[in-house]
Amino acid sequence: MRVLADSPTGTNWSDLEKAIDLDKLLQPEPLVRRSDRAGVGMSTGFATPRMADWIVALVEKSLQRSRTFDHTTGLEGPDESRTAFDATLDAQRRDLVCAVLEERAARLTGLPAVCHESPTVIRYGPGEQYKPHYDFIPPSLLEGDPKQKRRGQRTVTVVTYLSDDFDGGETAFPRLDLALKGAKGDALIWMNVIPDGTPDTLTLHAGTPPIRGAKWILSQWLRDRPQIAR
Repeated sequence: MRVLADSPTGTNWSDLEKAIDLDKLLQPEPLVRRSDRAGVGMSTGFATPRMADWIVALVEKSLQRSRTFDHTTGLEGPDESRTAFDATLDAQRRDLVCAVLEERAARLTGLPAVCHESPTVIRYGPGEQYKPHYDFIPPSLLEGDPKQKRRGQRTVTVVTYLSDDFDGGETAFPRLDLALKGAKGDALIWMNVIPDGTPDTLTLHAGTPPIRGAKWILSQWLRDRPQIAR
C-alpha cells in the first residue's frame, strides 16, 4: 500500500495521527435500505468530497477502455455492452485514503477488508454505459474454474459516487423498478446473493449513460473469502 508523503509545511504523519479521531474516520454512516425485495441500500457521506477528488486524481491520467469477462469462454476484452473507461487501484496505487474506504466498506458489510478485490475507478462520459448485468459469479464457474473457486463468490458490491455534476447516469435495477443516484461521496451498496449464498437475480443492474457531464464512481467488490493477491 502506498503511503502519503509528509506535508511540505513540516506536518508529519505522527503529528497528524494524534489529531485524528480514528473511530470517526473509519465508521461510515448507517446503511439505509432502498428496496423491500433485495438487499439494496445507501450510505450518505461514505467518502468525503476531498477523498472523492483524491481518488479521481490517482487514476485520471491512466484510464483505459473498460473490459468484460465472458463467463462462457473465459476470455476478457472490450465489449459493446460496456463503453466506459476505468483504472484498477492495485497495490502500487492504493494508499491510506483507499484503506479508509475499504475499512468503511468492511464495517458496513461485515466482510473484512482482506475480502476486497482491487477497487476500480470508473468514468462514464455522456452516452457511455454498462448494460444490464450481474456482479455475482455464476455457480457453474465457481465450480469449474479453479481460480474463481479459490477466490470465492462476489457477495457484495459497493459503489461510491466520486462526482455528482452530471445528469442521467443512474444505477438502474430493472427487476426492482429502481433507479438510484447518490450525491458526491454517497455509497450505493447491494448484496449479490441471498443469505444462503444463492445468487440474487433481482440484482440485475445497469450503469445508465450520463446525458451531461462525467460520472465518476469507485467500485468495490467483496468476496466471501480472503483475496490473496490484490
